[in-house]
Amino acid sequence: MVDRLKEFLNKNKTLVIIAEILSAVIVTLMIVFDIISFIDTITTFLMFMVILEVMRMIREFIRSQTVKISIVLDSFIIFFIREIVLVGSNTEKYTFHDQVTKIGLFLAIILLFFIFRIMSLKYSPSDKNCEKCPAITKDMFNSGAFTNFSNK
Repeated sequence: MVDRLKEFLNKNKTLVIIAEILSAVIVTLMIVFDIISFIDTITTFLMFMVILEVMRMIREFIRSQTVKISIVLDSFIIFFIREIVLVGSNTEKYTFHDQVTKIGLFLAIILLFFIFRIMSLKYSPSDKNCEKCPAITKDMFNSGAFTNFSNK
């Protein structure tokens, strides 16, 4: 079923582009005519992206029995961007000082996650050029490298 869908989308690229443009125009018109609010639309799309990232993480785990840290960091980054939009747009709930404080905190967290993301890409154990990167394997667990030291 998924293969058929991929094949259909690859064969009909112009149909996909027309559908994307049409959906963007419809959402824009709904925002312009005040049917939906701009902030609600952005936060809904960002939440949708977080859900897609979580689904990607689950799919990757089922397929390879491992989770890439970069996928987890991506979903956290998107989630904190969504929170910044919510805090920045909600002027009734937060004072200006609270908004600046929360947004600054969220930006610091996002910066930290970006640093972790870059490090996870640079020092990935699956990288063929990374011979010095320690990869935890089943052999390491079986060899006793990770024993429980609480039995002292």
